[in-house]
Amino acid sequence: MSLHCAANRVLDSDAAFAREALAAIADSTRAALADLDNTLGALRSSTLDESYWPISTT
Repeated sequence: MSLHCAANRVLDSDAAFAREALAAIADSTRAALADLDNTLGALRSSTLDESYWPISTT
């Protein structure tokens, strides 16, 4: 069952709970994307540091 189908089913029976659950999902998604953005930023900055690579790439 997809999240959308489950949300629709719960929305019909308990709208307040469904809103809270969707807000929690949105918060978790934003936090995960921020973590991923930070990780990618760290990886990008380390790849630009030439001293990091032991072997010349030229």
